[in-house]
Amino acid sequence: TRLAGDLVVECDANIIAAARAGALRLDSLYAFRIVQGQLNRLTFDVPEGETVTQVRGADVREWTVGPRDGGGRTLSVVLSRPQEKAYQLQVEHERPLPPLPCELTLTPLAPREVFRASGFVLVGADGAMRLVVKKAAGLTQIDRSAFAVAPLTNGTRLAPPTRSSFAYQCANFPYQLS
Repeated sequence: TRLAGDLVVECDANIIAAARAGALRLDSLYAFRIVQGQLNRLTFDVPEGETVTQVRGADVREWTVGPRDGGGRTLSVVLSRPQEKAYQLQVEHERPLPPLPCELTLTPLAPREVFRASGFVLVGADGAMRLVVKKAAGLTQIDRSAFAVAPLTNGTRLAPPTRSSFAYQCANFPYQLS
């Protein structure tokens, strides 16, 4: 016999944000640990101004970005079969950069309906751009060498930025980086 209970899921994120000509590209890898229940659907709060360009993971049946009750947008990922122990999902998203020099605030593509969400963030630039971090709310800066690019079970990851990069650890979502 199988007992039923509420879904209890933890999430660890590994996020790479790279400022490149005209856009801030983000590669977010989410590792879910299912403590109780079965995972059939994943939802994320999509930051204003960001476009989801790719969603990768085993058994992804469909993904959509739509309006959220109370304002904002939600990424919804429906799985073709329930997951019971662990699941990994990669989301590529981006936002346009205003003319340089500019200021922007980075907020995460935050998983919803999870018991706990934490992880690591690496932000930087390539080419001649230089980033200056003015505010990091909900984040603790760590040594750049301590940021490990989490491996994928299949597919590729965005290459970590090579210039003016900063690494952070977050104990909970959401966070804010300006």
